[in-house]
Amino acid sequence: MTRIRLAPAARRDLDEIWIYVAQESGSEDAATHVVERIAEKFAMFARFPYIGRGIGAERHPEVRTFLADRYAIFYRPAGSEIRILRVIHASRDAMAEYLGE
Repeated sequence: MTRIRLAPAARRDLDEIWIYVAQESGSEDAATHVVERIAEKFAMFARFPYIGRGIGAERHPEVRTFLADRYAIFYRPAGSEIRILRVIHASRDAMAEYLGE
């Protein structure tokens, strides 16, 4: 069975997404729904670890990305584990932000 692990940065991203959506919408239910829709993709990675597109970065050859609604999920399959690295809104330059550029 494939294990899903969230990196600390991904946990922070999801917390920030929840807070932003809750504040903008005025609804905690809406914020929870958005985060749950993103997290549904994590289970899909466990079944299909290479479904995402490789980011093609020389320093991160194993990292893949998958778009979930308006969020780019960066993750790394490694044996029986999927490591969720970041979740970044697509309106930002997600690739540059992930790579720290």
